[in-house]
Amino acid sequence: ASVENDILELTEANQEDTFAIAITNNLTFDRIGSPVTFECTQTGAITPAVGDLTDIITTYAGWDSVSNNVPANTGREAESDTALRQRWNGSLYTRSVGMTDSIASALLTLNGVTSANVYENDQDTTDDEGRPPHSIEAVVDGGESDEIGLTIWQKKSAGIDTFGSQSVTINDSQGFPHVINFNRPLVVDVYLNITVTEYPEEALPPNAQTLITEAVLNYGNSLTVGNDVILQRFMGAIYSAVSGIGYISITASTDGVTYSTSNISIDPRHVASFDATRIQVTIS
Repeated sequence: ASVENDILELTEANQEDTFAIAITNNLTFDRIGSPVTFECTQTGAITPAVGDLTDIITTYAGWDSVSNNVPANTGREAESDTALRQRWNGSLYTRSVGMTDSIASALLTLNGVTSANVYENDQDTTDDEGRPPHSIEAVVDGGESDEIGLTIWQKKSAGIDTFGSQSVTINDSQGFPHVINFNRPLVVDVYLNITVTEYPEEALPPNAQTLITEAVLNYGNSLTVGNDVILQRFMGAIYSAVSGIGYISITASTDGVTYSTSNISIDPRHVASFDATRIQVTIS
């Protein structure tokens, strides 16, 4: 709450939540905002930064402005055969409860969830990652917070604590509230500088740069929470997608300034992010 020029402003700390207030004779409304769920109608990963969505395409009386005050959740592309087999393997745990595998598997079935890792501390002391004794930590990319919290509550063992900076309140069948905590992965922007030498006996396709960029993005976007960025594996993806390549050199960076041939280690609470604007392809 804050007051400026005799105007009282009330803001929910969690911009995804709502709250109710009762107006008395001493107060009048000047402006009201409410969170809404929006969904992109075109396929492809689009991740607007906070505050980017400001245009109202179809106007309605009383609707003055719009802004995305929280980061958007990127959805999933059409599922490949490989992804289907991996999801089927994980679904073997969906009927079980009280296991980290069963919690992660259930989270992956939620709409919009692209990856989910669940870690546990079964010791009597806080572990090196800050997890309290006898607790679990779910790191979930994408999906609705309320659905994530409910799924963790339904799948975790009774009496086990949850750890994380995000929280939702779940009411059990008796009406008692329970706070469920989890974490969202922190994004690590990855920059790639790729130099390709043509094989003398086989011509490169005219759109080689585009094909290489697409191959790199497809592989990079398949990496989930905690997956390290291993540069040699990008080479395999490029060779498979583009003919006529004799040699590939790849350097990587996390700041766009200092590049190295070393792999990028990703923390279990982080996820690597790739974008065409951060991929430089040179053909020599």
